[in-house]
Amino acid sequence: RILAGEIQSGYAPTPGEILAKAKETEPESFKRWTAKSTAGHLKRYGLTTHKSHGRRVYGRVTQDDLQRIQSNYSIDLGFDKNGDTYP
Repeated sequence: RILAGEIQSGYAPTPGEILAKAKETEPESFKRWTAKSTAGHLKRYGLTTHKSHGRRVYGRVTQDDLQRIQSNYSIDLGFDKNGDTYP
């Protein structure tokens, strides 16, 4: 959900930035995670990073990718059935 929010706002975060936000909301759940493990978990869903200005970012993830994940895996990423976002 964190990645979906960042992509929708036009920002391509790094795995470390996603992990930092996740730790803010649920520190105990993500206590032992690293940026590398975060990238590995997201790769299972077909979301990969690419290098941009020396950083690995999720810049090529599209809204269609996120909608596919929401539909196929029943994960709430903030899209309704029409593909529109909701708060």
